[in-house]
Amino acid sequence: MTIPPHLYERLDREFPDASLRFLLDGEVPLETLWSGEEVAVTLPTPLLGKFDIVIDNYSPGVKQDEIPADLDVPIINSVNQAFISTRLIVPDQSTVSVDINDTDWKRLNTIADGMQWITSQPVTQVVVSLDRSLERSPQQLRIEKAYLQTVIDGAGHHVTHATYFIRDSIDELVIQLPANAVNARYEWNGIALDSSQVISPSNHRPIRLEKPMSLSMRLSPEVVSLSYQSLGEAEHWPNGLSVSFPVFAKNVWINEVWWELKLPPTQHLLISPASMTAQFQWKRDGIF
Repeated sequence: MTIPPHLYERLDREFPDASLRFLLDGEVPLETLWSGEEVAVTLPTPLLGKFDIVIDNYSPGVKQDEIPADLDVPIINSVNQAFISTRLIVPDQSTVSVDINDTDWKRLNTIADGMQWITSQPVTQVVVSLDRSLERSPQQLRIEKAYLQTVIDGAGHHVTHATYFIRDSIDELVIQLPANAVNARYEWNGIALDSSQVISPSNHRPIRLEKPMSLSMRLSPEVVSLSYQSLGEAEHWPNGLSVSFPVFAKNVWINEVWWELKLPPTQHLLISPASMTAQFQWKRDGIF
């Protein structure tokens, strides 16, 4: 088979097998004979029928400023191309996504280990990228209680304070604020997080809060607090206002949520239409 030039340049010329391994059915290491960018793989015994040769490529990790990146795929030279196919698998809990722009690739829907595409056309490179969406976040944890407080002023602007009591001992928390959130502040067990501990990509993607090093030896539970401002909706206020809360990945469970709402003296909380029934009893508290 032929090794793409970009991939071949990253290999150790004296010990190419140290970076690129060939395994029969994913388990048995195979002997190889290299000649420049060409490599011949020797099977232990003659084989007929279907079998898999798994190629392990130990490529360096992709940095955040190198997204998307090209993944080089070795090419097998075969007289009968119909017997050759390339399959890409993205595990369920992976944050890696595959950009499939070639119509030759077909999505395989019935699989057990993640998203999968297959093609029988010659493939040299595949574009991969890190998917920052909450749907692809691998984080799994349980939040015992969440306390949220929303304070609304006369113009419809509001500030939301949120505190989460987390059962598990974690080093980071993936969270997404509402699209109109500004001036966000974060604390971890009472310690304010600086810019190096808040990984915040653009266009309202989920952010990653990192636990301060001074708390690295602390065991669970963790307490993460945050606050942010939201601009009012002039066209709807004071007739109506939507309040959005932070959201987490799909495998993050919240056992109990408390929400406190504070309105300005000139506004009241009404249930409309009349057929709706309030599930909680609300009362005004304080003047501000």
